[in-house]
Amino acid sequence: MKIPSKGELRYYGCCYPSGTRIQLDEDMDDPQPVLAGTKGTVTAVDDMCQLQVRWDNGRSLAIIPSKDKFHKLQLENNEKLVGHSINGNRNLRSINDVAEFIIWHGKYSDMEITIECGEPFIRTEGTHIKYVRDMEYRDKLLEIIGSTQQEQEETEENEISLTQG
Repeated sequence: MKIPSKGELRYYGCCYPSGTRIQLDEDMDDPQPVLAGTKGTVTAVDDMCQLQVRWDNGRSLAIIPSKDKFHKLQLENNEKLVGHSINGNRNLRSINDVAEFIIWHGKYSDMEITIECGEPFIRTEGTHIKYVRDMEYRDKLLEIIGSTQQEQEETEENEISLTQG
């Protein structure tokens, strides 16, 4: 294993500070692996850029970001996201902000939403979500987008009936 640079250490320290919640996407390559679907909390990033994790099943086993398949649990971490569109960048502080950003900016262009340190979190083609890093977050986001769009349609229908009325 190569020794990481100071830049890599800063990057992993920024992206996975102590307290970050993660979930495994695949079983770890270990004689006694932590299994896919297990959630855990990052306790530290060591000087080899391994994430020291306290797993919810009581185990402690480090993750190697370049090797192990996992993702952050956005709903549990409540991190600030940054929306990037042709109209510029916008800080997104809640899942409702993200839904609104996709609905309004997706009318005009494709977008990317990143976590604060620049790591991709969501990519869209217009208002259609093409990639999202956390499926639980995606499900909640789609629920909010759907209800917001339904409310907008009902408001537009009421306005039309009032003007024609």
